[in-house]
Amino acid sequence: QGVRVLDLCIVLAGPTCGRTLGDFGADVIKIDDPARPYDISGSLDVNRGKRSILLDLKSDRGREVFWKLVETADVVVENHRNGAFDRLGLGYEDVKKRRPDIVYASLNAFGYDGPWSQRAGWEQLAQATSGIQVRRGGRDGTPTLLPYALNDYGTGLLGAYAVALALHEKNRTGQGQSVDSGLALTAGLLQSPYFLDYEGFQRDEPEGFDVRGHSALSRLYPTSSGWMYLHCNDERSWNGLTALREFASLASDSRFATAEGRKDSDAELTAGLNGIFPSKSTQEWVDLLASKNVSAIENLAPADFRDDSHVREAGLVVTRDHPGRGSADHVGVAPRLSKTPVRLGVPAPLLGADTREILQETGYSAAEIKSLMSAGVVATAPR
Repeated sequence: QGVRVLDLCIVLAGPTCGRTLGDFGADVIKIDDPARPYDISGSLDVNRGKRSILLDLKSDRGREVFWKLVETADVVVENHRNGAFDRLGLGYEDVKKRRPDIVYASLNAFGYDGPWSQRAGWEQLAQATSGIQVRRGGRDGTPTLLPYALNDYGTGLLGAYAVALALHEKNRTGQGQSVDSGLALTAGLLQSPYFLDYEGFQRDEPEGFDVRGHSALSRLYPTSSGWMYLHCNDERSWNGLTALREFASLASDSRFATAEGRKDSDAELTAGLNGIFPSKSTQEWVDLLASKNVSAIENLAPADFRDDSHVREAGLVVTRDHPGRGSADHVGVAPRLSKTPVRLGVPAPLLGADTREILQETGYSAAEIKSLMSAGVVATAPR
C-alpha cells in the first residue's frame, strides 16, 4: 500500500508482475496502446486490481502524459523486446534522469545481457531453448511442448519479488534501480535440479510424455474410478501399505523385503501394484491408505481442482462479476499473511475504463483531456 506502479506490459509475464504487486496493495495503472487488439480473457487473468488508461506512447503528447505519470510513480514495469523503450526515450536511463529513485523492472524472453538478449521470444521459445521440451518428450524421443505458460507466470512472480526487494532497498537508501529477468532464465531456475553436474554425478530422472512417476512407490496408478498418486517412499510407509490385506502378496515376496530389493525390482513391483489398484475406487484407496499413514491423493482435472470446496475456502479460486464478461472464475492469491491479509483488488477493467479518472488525478483539465482524446493520444476504449 502506498506504492504506485506503471504497468506497460503485454501478454502474461509482465502483467503477472503488476497483478501480484496489486494483490498486495499497490496502485497499479495499466497503460496500453489504443490500437492494440484487446483480449478480454487474458485481461481477466492478469489485470485484476489495476486501473486502465489507453495512451499512445509513440506520440510526443503521449510521452508527455507518461512523464507526468512518472512523477507520481514508484515503479515502472515493462516486458517488451530489449531496447524497445530505449528507442522511445522511455527506458531506464531516461526515466532515471527524471526520477533517480524509480524502480524500473524489465522482463523479456532471454534477459538483457549476452548475445541472446536481442532475440524476441515467447513461452514456447523459452521452453525450447532451456531443455523443458526435451525433458517432457524424453531424451531419446521427440521434444514435446509443455502446454501451459509456466515460465510466463514464473517470470512475473519473480519480477514482483525483485521489485519488492528493490523497494526495500529504496526504503533503506533512498535509491532506485533497474531489475530485469527473462523467461529462459526462469526456465533454468525452475529446473535447477537438472542443471546440477559434476564429475561422477549420475543423472536419474524420469523423462518423457508417458512418465507416471519416479519409482513404483512414487507414481500414478489407475483405479476403478480414475487415477491417484501414491507416495510411499520410506520403510514406515511400506510397512503401512503391506499391513493391508490387499497387499499381502507383496508383503510375502522376498524381492520386496528391503528398500534395495524394491529398487532393484522396481518394474516387478510396479506391475504388482498395477494389478491391485484397479480393484477399488480412488476414494476408497485414499481412505484405506490414509488409515495406515500412507500418502495417496486423487488425480484431479483442473476444473475439479478449481471447484473443490477447500480451494474455494482458501481463496485460491474466486468468482466475481467482471465488466464485459459477467460472472467469472479466476485465480486468487496463494500466500496468506496474518497481519496484513490480502484483499483482491477490483476485477480487471475494460481497457481505457479509467482514462479520464487517471488524467484528472494527474492534473489535466476537462478541456485538456478532450484535446488529448480528439488527437487520439488517449482513449476510453480500443480503436
